[in-house]
Amino acid sequence: MSDTVVEKKGFGTRMKNSFTGIFFGIIMVIIGIVVLVINERSNVINIKNVKELRDVYVDVKSDNVDKDNDGKLIVTSGTLGYGDETLTDETFGISVKAPILERKVEIYQWVEDTEESDDKTTYKYSKEWSDEVVDSSKFKEQSGHENNGSMPYSNTSYQAKELNVGAYKLSSDYFSLLSVEGIYNDLSAATVPEGYKVSNGYITNSEDSSNPKVGDVRISFAYASYSDVTVMGKLNGSTITEYVTKKGSKITYLTDGIHDGEYVINSIEKGNKAMKWILRLIGTILIIAGVASVFGPLKTITSYVPILGSIVGGATGLIALFVGLAISLVVIAISWIVFRPILGICLLVVAIGLIVLIKSLLSKKQPVQQQYPNNQQ
Repeated sequence: MSDTVVEKKGFGTRMKNSFTGIFFGIIMVIIGIVVLVINERSNVINIKNVKELRDVYVDVKSDNVDKDNDGKLIVTSGTLGYGDETLTDETFGISVKAPILERKVEIYQWVEDTEESDDKTTYKYSKEWSDEVVDSSKFKEQSGHENNGSMPYSNTSYQAKELNVGAYKLSSDYFSLLSVEGIYNDLSAATVPEGYKVSNGYITNSEDSSNPKVGDVRISFAYASYSDVTVMGKLNGSTITEYVTKKGSKITYLTDGIHDGEYVINSIEKGNKAMKWILRLIGTILIIAGVASVFGPLKTITSYVPILGSIVGGATGLIALFVGLAISLVVIAISWIVFRPILGICLLVVAIGLIVLIKSLLSKKQPVQQQYPNNQQ
């Protein structure tokens, strides 16, 4: 049986989907506008937050706690500590000295991917490892793609009771900043359940781990591995906690390596700028896609005439692009006027001035062109 199923759409279905697309297109435009407005507001807040951080932070050494810095925003560096505790997965007998240990359980199963086009829906089926059970009863083509396995074990995370950098303790907020990227490969001493074995860094019940069957399970382990780190936060006694800015933003920061406060703040600023442009792009794409959906019925009707359909499809796509960009720019401009009135108004004045200047130059040129016939008479 083929692992690809194609479902053709009739004219009635295509028209129905096109008109439904108008509704969803409008929703997409609204969501895109909301994303842009919230993003511009957040951008203004982030700019003020960074200025505040740069004005108030204090670089401190981690070898002792200076009470004079209590309540201040501090930046310190040192070796990340997590006590003498060993994290242990009792079920599989895995132990490691680390701030975080995670057990990941995956099952090999069928998954369905759907690709939509104007005239058809394509369903593609493939076998993949997944940490969630996929319900194959919801597949378009269930026959030959049945998932009948279940998760015999669950994904589990273990974490140390405390974190510290030198003499400073870290609040629990900092656990979420740790990346669990270290792979635990030494499974020789693991407790292997009946029916399972160790193969290629996994505990698995697969007879052949290089050629698994649907329903096979594999279990792996990973941990957070850190040495020297730099942290930023508010000092509360001897504990570094989250810092709340005047704008109400909660700031916690942890990164690899030994750095000073200026490096930390520059990193935060770069991250904010990157996120600003990512969200601008997402909002703009949503608006363009939404506008394009509004032309759905027209594209569907003309698609039955090959040449006309291509022309209309290209034209509507171009219109959607320009209209979407125009809406996005207007929303961003208005947001700047609302959230950054002085700068926004200045930009608006400059824009109006340019328009007036161009219009003035064009109006001066026009009379000159019209005088030649009069002079010749």
